[in-house]
Amino acid sequence: MIIVRWQFLPPLAVSWPLLLACIGAVLWIHALTEALPLWPLTLMILAGIMLYLSGMPWFSLQMVLRFWPVLLIFFGILLIFRPRPKSKLRNIENQE
Repeated sequence: MIIVRWQFLPPLAVSWPLLLACIGAVLWIHALTEALPLWPLTLMILAGIMLYLSGMPWFSLQMVLRFWPVLLIFFGILLIFRPRPKSKLRNIENQE
């Protein structure tokens, strides 16, 4: 917001939906290292992007709805490759 106030960027370049998406992205990267659930943060990022784009005259919701299978594939890939926490039973067995 300081960058906008000092007029380094145009006023539409930074807004609250874009900040929502950026905060979600930072927390999403942190969640990858901590093996936390990613779906709430992914929804936060998508909501921020959709809200930001809804103010653009060239954006159409029908365009997004046409590509919903791509989103399902993306979420499936995330579920397959996410880090899994080690089981406590394996740690106990290894100590004995």
